Amino acid sequence: MASAYPDGLDSLSTSHQDNVDEIIHASTVNDLADAVNKIEAELGTDPKASAADVKTRIANTETVANAAIPSSYLDTDGTLAADSDTKIATQKAVKTYVDANAGGAGDTLHTVASSTASLAINFATADVWDITLSANCTFTLSGLTSGDPDYLTLILRQDGTGSRTVTWPTITWIGSGIAPTLQTAAGSVDSVVLFSFDGGTTVFGVAQTSASGLRSGTSFPGSPSDGDLFYRTDRRIMYEYVASITSWLSLDRKYVTFGAAAILPDGATTTGRVGALPVIEDVYVETWVSFSAGNATNNGSNFWTFTLTDPTNSAIGSFSTNGDTVGVSTRHVVSIGLSYAASSGAFFIVSSSKTGAPSNYRYAGVLIVRSIG
Repeated sequence: MASAYPDGLDSLSTSHQDNVDEIIHASTVNDLADAVNKIEAELGTDPKASAADVKTRIANTETVANAAIPSSYLDTDGTLAADSDTKIATQKAVKTYVDANAGGAGDTLHTVASSTASLAINFATADVWDITLSANCTFTLSGLTSGDPDYLTLILRQDGTGSRTVTWPTITWIGSGIAPTLQTAAGSVDSVVLFSFDGGTTVFGVAQTSASGLRSGTSFPGSPSDGDLFYRTDRRIMYEYVASITSWLSLDRKYVTFGAAAILPDGATTTGRVGALPVIEDVYVETWVSFSAGNATNNGSNFWTFTLTDPTNSAIGSFSTNGDTVGVSTRHVVSIGLSYAASSGAFFIVSSSKTGAPSNYRYAGVLIVRSIG
């Protein structure tokens, strides 16, 4: 203990005692020693002053300990927008912030007892929407917040009629890559989870429906959407629905040649048939690809022209060798994009015609086709 304290206080050892007389219990002496140590720590090593001054100093200590935090240090903003290291958020502000960002509408169920032809789904309204589809319905999304993750669960119920469909906004579907196919039975229930991390610029979707996934069977389903996949078990072929031509097309593509490469001599007649290809099944012709090579560089006055005609004898594509380089096999690609039904005796035909006196030419070509379901 500091020597500046009164002799009567300094003479008392502040170390704990274990062998004092039983009249003064050891615990009492030890408590007193602890109290003296605390007083010295509080008043410093030089406590000499009037009794009134010491009393004031002790009172001031109690005032600081019991004082309220000045309002200038408190932050009552429920958004905590200051993001400060010098402010203390009040209990009410913290509760407001947590309610808004860690749950809030998450505890709210929004029910749509009967949908109409369109439905605006607001993420801010609730994060669980229970919707009974009573008509084919187009969904729109709103209420997504930039900078915060947004989540929404849709419970989709078929009404007593069933076969109600949903037209979705732009959504990146995880897994299948295509919009889910809902169950069609009356009273059936599906669920879809939507979420976004950028305020709705990209919305992801995960479907939880027994109708989702790869469908299969011996006949195509009704009311397909663009990009739907279907496996025909009777043909062992995977098909994709292409809405622009309202057809199911095989995923695999066939490269069908026109036979052996044809050699066109310089002295050939003006026109002639180069190759023919029969139509033995319903096909969608995507592209006509040809390779040609000449003994001399063709120009605007001397070149070959190749034309593709379809089974109706209509010209559906052509190209010329004008500008082909001597001795170089040149690839010519012509987009077709037409569908044809199988027909007895029907052919795709490639014919040639020449302008001026082009050199000898070698030609080979293929059609890239997909089977029509």
